[in-house]
Amino acid sequence: MIIDSKVETEPRAWLISKVNRISPNGICRVTLTQDIFDQHRDYVEKDSDGNIIGMWANYRIDNVEPAPIIPDEDQQTSSSTTTSIITCTGKPQFKIGGSAKTFTVTYYNEDS
Repeated sequence: MIIDSKVETEPRAWLISKVNRISPNGICRVTLTQDIFDQHRDYVEKDSDGNIIGMWANYRIDNVEPAPIIPDEDQQTSSSTTTSIITCTGKPQFKIGGSAKTFTVTYYNEDS
């Protein structure tokens, strides 16, 4: 993972070192260990103006090509548009050593 401000210098990379499932179901506590940013594996994405818009860890490590998802013939497909909204308790940012935050994703389509 790369969790850092949009810095022009080398960002901080993190390795997920431990995952603990806690109650209630679906919530986990993730422990991160600082890792070394590797310009040959990791990727800092910039827009046409040179602004940082994304940082991707291990971006160049696997040669896996994305494949289209082909629905089963029995599965009903919908032509409606699906959208989602992400809400957060507290400030919507990750902070090392900060307080706990809950991110909630709500999915909508044209019907509901």
